[in-house]
Amino acid sequence: MKQFKYRFVELHLGSRDSRCLVTALHAHPPHQDLFTGEIARRISQTSGCSVIVSRVSRTVADLNRPRNKTNKEAIDEYRLAVRRVLTHAGLISPEGRLSKPFLHIDIHGMKDTSSSKDIEIGTLNGKTCSPEIKSWFIK
Repeated sequence: MKQFKYRFVELHLGSRDSRCLVTALHAHPPHQDLFTGEIARRISQTSGCSVIVSRVSRTVADLNRPRNKTNKEAIDEYRLAVRRVLTHAGLISPEGRLSKPFLHIDIHGMKDTSSSKDIEIGTLNGKTCSPEIKSWFIK
């Protein structure tokens, strides 16, 4: 597995056959989501998927937010790392679009509350994946 350390992120390129990326974008102190970087790296080691882990605190540049004036350099670097993963796996069409189903798992910590949940699955803007992606993921 090739590892690259950039200014804002570290990238571990997994197997070319993997159509999965695991990210831990709040893995650096202060205010980090504890153990998320280690969880992402271990998932990568056992599954062969690629992983991106933040190298800066969310107080410096929150990689899990839209691009803006203060975080644009970090977001651009993160997006280039994602594109490198997709290109490495052969998932970019000649038109520059995603050509096959792709799973992106973003590891976050949870506040220590009385909730009995150890894992919570969220979706982007309350939307769920398509039936085709669900079927592919279950397989």
